[in-house]
Amino acid sequence: MKEDILKIKLIQIKENNYEINFDDLYYSLALDMLKHIGTTDAILRDDLIYNIFAKWISQNRFSNQQLQTFLEICTDNDHLMKCVGNENDDTVFTRTFSALVIALIIYSHNQKSFLPDNMIFQTKDSITEYYTKEIDLRGYIGNKGWAHSVAHGADVIDELAQCKTLSKKDLQELLVILKLKICQGEYVYIDGEPDRISIAVRSIFMRGHIDRDTILEWLESFKNYNSRENWSIELYHQKINSTNFLKSLYFTLKGSIEDVIVFDKIQYLISNL
Repeated sequence: MKEDILKIKLIQIKENNYEINFDDLYYSLALDMLKHIGTTDAILRDDLIYNIFAKWISQNRFSNQQLQTFLEICTDNDHLMKCVGNENDDTVFTRTFSALVIALIIYSHNQKSFLPDNMIFQTKDSITEYYTKEIDLRGYIGNKGWAHSVAHGADVIDELAQCKTLSKKDLQELLVILKLKICQGEYVYIDGEPDRISIAVRSIFMRGHIDRDTILEWLESFKNYNSRENWSIELYHQKINSTNFLKSLYFTLKGSIEDVIVFDKIQYLISNL
């Protein structure tokens, strides 16, 4: 289906309270939506395709098998991994909005437990590879809307962290890649990325598998990016990103955990990075 025709159809569906007359059309139209998930038309991509996916998944319009098919599509080389490693081109929209659909599917799984364990592990591996290789860190792009790779990837990790299938080792791996994304120095995050990452970290901590000593060790490792002797703009950016993240994490964890030692560590790091 051509993009302009799809846009007209989706506008009509949204105006019709997200309903279609024939149930079997939800799935076929969703497949067409995935073909255009990376469009540079922000209204079609964000306001229509993503929001309609979110609405239909919440309304249980798809079978468990259909959701599994969507997950397989979204994690393939034409979606989540499409041209990963490219920077400042439009392929970023395909990757990041595929990630958002993955987050929707994993959220649904966390409510209904319909994905087999192997798909959870495969998705964890895919998002780990994607998040590690993604270097297009732009948030909002003028005339094209949100790219937001760091935030969208964190949304997937947030949902994955709540999957009971994942072990302590899996959760520790997710903490590692989140930290790497926080501590990059090529770009200073300006579009709320530290907040989204801190929500994912909270979900990891809330699983109860990561003990206090491991949390403290992870937090302490942020000091490795502080170097006053060998100053560079990249190190300065790393410090800004790390400090902003720790500030966000402090308030994100408030009300979720009551470990004074962890909060003291975070406060200390904010003041001493």
